[in-house]
Amino acid sequence: MNKALFNGFLVLLTSTSMILSGADQRVNPITTDLPPENLSTPSAGEEHYLMSLDQIIKITGESYNNLQTLRKEIVEYKKLQERYVKNPNDRVLLFQLAGKAGGVFEKIKENELTYAFDAEFLKELSLFSRIAKKTGPQRP
Repeated sequence: MNKALFNGFLVLLTSTSMILSGADQRVNPITTDLPPENLSTPSAGEEHYLMSLDQIIKITGESYNNLQTLRKEIVEYKKLQERYVKNPNDRVLLFQLAGKAGGVFEKIKENELTYAFDAEFLKELSLFSRIAKKTGPQRP
């Protein structure tokens, strides 16, 4: 899990715990009795809760965007792989494939998503990424 997202969840849980433990006595969590005062004025605890929630929404959006980018890069990698299978002697295509594999592999590790992928796929990406690191395309 993304560390920033995890920290956001911790803040939300802490805020919720404070509210339920009595730090904010405006609502009784057992009976759900509402206080007689006007509820439209948020307390400092509620403001903190809303700020925490906003932070989680922001982090979740960033995480979603990262996953969408990763998905697009995996699709591009698979397309390069299909092209390379049809043209196994194309060294430039091989290095493009290796470079893309390295990028995908790094993004998977950055986002701590190795658990979500098949071990064979990760080995394949790792192998190609090592090729990309060792050599580059030969220029005439």
